[in-house]
Amino acid sequence: MPAATAVKPERQDSLLKEVCQRNTSAELQFDRGGGVVETARTRLLTLDGEHVYVDRPQSTGKAVLLQQDQRLVIHFALGGSRYAFRSRVVRSDCRVRLNASQQVVGIAIALPSEVREEQRRSDFRLSLAGQGAVVAMVHRGCRDCGGSAPIDVQRFDARLVNLSAGGVGLLVAAEDTKEWQARDTFFISLCLPEVEDELQMMMELRHCRSTDNGLSTVAGFSFFSWPLVPMQAYERDIRRFIATEQRRQIRRGR
Repeated sequence: MPAATAVKPERQDSLLKEVCQRNTSAELQFDRGGGVVETARTRLLTLDGEHVYVDRPQSTGKAVLLQQDQRLVIHFALGGSRYAFRSRVVRSDCRVRLNASQQVVGIAIALPSEVREEQRRSDFRLSLAGQGAVVAMVHRGCRDCGGSAPIDVQRFDARLVNLSAGGVGLLVAAEDTKEWQARDTFFISLCLPEVEDELQMMMELRHCRSTDNGLSTVAGFSFFSWPLVPMQAYERDIRRFIATEQRRQIRRGR
């Protein structure tokens, strides 16, 4: 987990109760083996003295099947702060009662011994795991070439997995990323739902991690200034989209 500070024990119990009462959305990370880390979306539903119950995790619209004793890291946000805790799967398939008349299929994970408040990002990063696919086109570039690229430059199909005003996380076929190196320059073009103009931005590769049993790569990029495009207008569009999607996720969570 990133740099963080432990939540005081007297605050931890009330924090977990509150996020479960809100059915707060969360990001679930787990290791499939061989160092392959995968990410899914879930909701914190309820808890008892030994377990936290969460909704069945989903990734790209499909249910994610976890095994008993699978180790997990759960990330969630509340009141402008981000938190995380480590746990393990106790029961991988159980009925979770939300109220007197409603039950859902979920999983039971061990009540964490510690919850940590994560260091805040300069820009809020919206996870789009489990949401409708937002496709993007990526190709290599050069920040010293004036924002141009050869006509026959190699292009890569990608799918948006997270987004902030300062950068993106993209899911790309592992085969396409074999020669990618941190600090390489790329261009991206994508259309966000309900945003009129196509976004075209220059960005720098910051990191890559394997997922989908090594078949795919999640690549993290940061945007930087590109004088040929209206970056300020694009940033406003991105912030507006993030705020709208946050409100939708909160409504769905409730």
